[in-house]
Amino acid sequence: MMDAEQRAQQRIQSIFAGLGLREGLVQGASDDEIDRFAATQGVTRIPAAVREALRLIGKQPYMLMAGTGFGVRHEFARMRVRAMPGEMSEAESRQTSEAEPGRRIRDAAGMLVLSEHQGYVQEVIDGADLDQPDPPIWVIIEGEVTGRVESVTQWFRHFEVVVERHRQELERRDDLREGRPSWASYVLPRAALTPPSSRPRDRVREIVEAVFAAGLRRGSVAGASQEEIERFAAAQGVPRVPPAVQEVLRLIGTRPGLWMPDDTTVFGVANGAQAKERAVAALHGMDHVMRDLDGILVLAEEPEYRFYVIDGADIQEDDPAVWEVHVHDRPRARKDWGSTTGWLDKKAPNIERERMNIRMLESGGEPAPDWAQDIEPR
Repeated sequence: MMDAEQRAQQRIQSIFAGLGLREGLVQGASDDEIDRFAATQGVTRIPAAVREALRLIGKQPYMLMAGTGFGVRHEFARMRVRAMPGEMSEAESRQTSEAEPGRRIRDAAGMLVLSEHQGYVQEVIDGADLDQPDPPIWVIIEGEVTGRVESVTQWFRHFEVVVERHRQELERRDDLREGRPSWASYVLPRAALTPPSSRPRDRVREIVEAVFAAGLRRGSVAGASQEEIERFAAAQGVPRVPPAVQEVLRLIGTRPGLWMPDDTTVFGVANGAQAKERAVAALHGMDHVMRDLDGILVLAEEPEYRFYVIDGADIQEDDPAVWEVHVHDRPRARKDWGSTTGWLDKKAPNIERERMNIRMLESGGEPAPDWAQDIEPR
């Protein structure tokens, strides 16, 4: 069984692996370099999650920390942190403690500085927390403590947003046929983030069961029968339905519920010959690199807006890639998911986020949406 430090390291590794960066863009630091980095700041311990982050990007973070000093090569200034215990009046100290218990830096002299932006913003770890494997990170602006990130893992997860913005910029440039920047070759295409599963039927079941476990009512979705799946294939004129697609249809193929919350979306076995005709007609009117246009399989249609389809050339694969075909505004066809299981996973409803949306609506005096009944109460 892994201890807390190993789990913290594994979380950082998992997030980094999911960014989709090719080797060579960022550079990690060695343990010796990390130890010297700690010594220059006068600390004797580096939390496990921080050490793993430095092993991955600690020498050269490149685009992940653009414009910000970070890592073992940077010499950090040490701000004097104002509004610390002992520097407040008794009344101020009591008021702060009551308002935010446990949310103040306790050991500023022993803190570890992780990053520095333009000399006035720093992200630090409280010296009192350096023995934690995945401690909070505090934000200091011109000496004032202004916020806190609950863990190094949560802070590191922000790089997902950074890379996603860069990936979107590349996609925008490609759509407009603009030149690509020098770093483009280091960012994997979106489809590479969702590779095919070696056991697609099992993977589909795992994804759906995870959403049920999070609180989606089982009765809010409905699957298709084998006969309905066969009619679906015949109507679209495809020789087979890939196993991953079959399992998706078997579980949610007639009523996908919150997987496709827009009531206008036509999903699964409801898509027949006419849906395919519309998709093929739309694709004939745009540039694309699909290899077998006439053999495509339509998984879902949002009328007059977009389709989710499988290239006919991939029908023989067990877990084929899924394309998003936009017909609204700027028409385009792009392979956004490297597998059907990846598409299903990325489209899975975030039940906790939906619960939060329901609470926000109700707290504002708004009625809960109709789909709220599809979520189990806590």
